[in-house]
Amino acid sequence: MFYQKTKNIQVTAKLAEDIIGELISEPAKNISPATVIKSVAEAFEISIGDLISQSRKRELVGPRQIAMFLLRDILDLSYPNIGEKMGKRDHTTALYAFEKITQEIAKNQTLNQKVLSIKELITKQ
Repeated sequence: MFYQKTKNIQVTAKLAEDIIGELISEPAKNISPATVIKSVAEAFEISIGDLISQSRKRELVGPRQIAMFLLRDILDLSYPNIGEKMGKRDHTTALYAFEKITQEIAKNQTLNQKVLSIKELITKQ
């Protein structure tokens, strides 16, 4: 439905298969956690240091949670591994971030678009 509204075209069964195929394609082998973290930092115009810092500033928490979400979504990293890569955080922080962003993108169209655009940038590299 989102695709139909934004592209203003009728979604056929074939088009739906193509869209789903793109979404569930295997992650690219050349994508590293560093690539994901760097891409999120660039998308939000913050430094990698700020992104993985212990700071709880609002302008850093959202991007950090998105980075954790994408590390899990694209690379299927374990929560402990994500926590380690994102500033030696506990695995429960990564789990919370993944669940929170999953819920938010279902409700917030703007956030969904932002996450999709970052994901597209990462997978096209």
